[in-house]
Amino acid sequence: MPKLGPSMEEGTVVKWHKAEGEAVSAGEPLVDIETEKTVFEVEAQAAGILRRVFARDGEKVPVGTVLGLVGNAEEPLPEETSASRLKASPSAKRRARELSVDLKTLAGTGPDGRITEADVERAAGEARPPPPGAARGTVITPNTLRKAIAERMTSSKQTIPHFYVGLDVDMSAVLARRAAWKAGQGDAAPSINDVLIWACARALREHRALNSGWSGDRITMFSSINIGFAMAAGNGLVVPVVRGADELTPQEIAARTRDLAQRAAAKKLLPADSEEATFTLSNLGMFEVDWFVPIINPPQCAILAAGRIAERVVPHAGSVAIRAGIMLTLSADHRIVDGVAASRFLQTVKTLLERFTGA
Repeated sequence: MPKLGPSMEEGTVVKWHKAEGEAVSAGEPLVDIETEKTVFEVEAQAAGILRRVFARDGEKVPVGTVLGLVGNAEEPLPEETSASRLKASPSAKRRARELSVDLKTLAGTGPDGRITEADVERAAGEARPPPPGAARGTVITPNTLRKAIAERMTSSKQTIPHFYVGLDVDMSAVLARRAAWKAGQGDAAPSINDVLIWACARALREHRALNSGWSGDRITMFSSINIGFAMAAGNGLVVPVVRGADELTPQEIAARTRDLAQRAAAKKLLPADSEEATFTLSNLGMFEVDWFVPIINPPQCAILAAGRIAERVVPHAGSVAIRAGIMLTLSADHRIVDGVAASRFLQTVKTLLERFTGA
């Protein structure tokens, strides 16, 4: 199991692209690994035959564990240890130790009779039927990414005193500038999301309290402004980070986000690409969502939600006009900032967007 980031301790084998006995070329996708932050495609380091798979699909194993063996057809296989002959996944072995379950007494339901974590939990009596009257359905075991999201967001709502402020922003200037960019740059033009990242980063320069985090009983004022942007990844989401975003132009931010998004789609996004964010932007406008209330990603102080850009009838220049507007909603940590500080930050973002010139 490769160590894909300094904080990674284990990973889950999602899918082998080759079966035992199949030829493998150097640099060819071999196996997908899921961490708490991303799914990464591991390439074969050498050409040969996939002689043996030690960690099957769905197994969670510690960093440094041998996942499989690639070699030539004549190369002798290493002798199996008594632990491997037991045919129990590493996660099953760990769970068995936690629940004091003797693996030797279990019959495995996994591939080739391998004992799984679910087998251990059933033996320990943890798998209980639903209470009388409860609706029955298919039980799904969340993947590593979804479990990490669930734990992190539950902890956030339970421990952080969230409060929320929102306002409408006229996006006419941004749309006009983006139309000009598109005419000259095509698909390389900065997106609306790129401009929102730019505006948040510039506003954080003036409102440093929003670029901070709570840890224990202390506040850390982050020295750099690193904006995380939430994006879908399978049945979960990842939050790649644009570091030093306040020092970048919208075009430079666009180049960074495009690279991160492409690597995420190709399963090349490393856990380190999603670390050290000091503020997060979550944009659901592409799904025609008008507004929503996001949950803070700890230890960050705040997260900004952006809805869709839609035409609205609004007061304008002493009359009324149809203008393209967006609703921005900020969730903030009341331990660090109060309503006035959060509102001033949003006002700065609003001003930057409504007076946007492209630089």
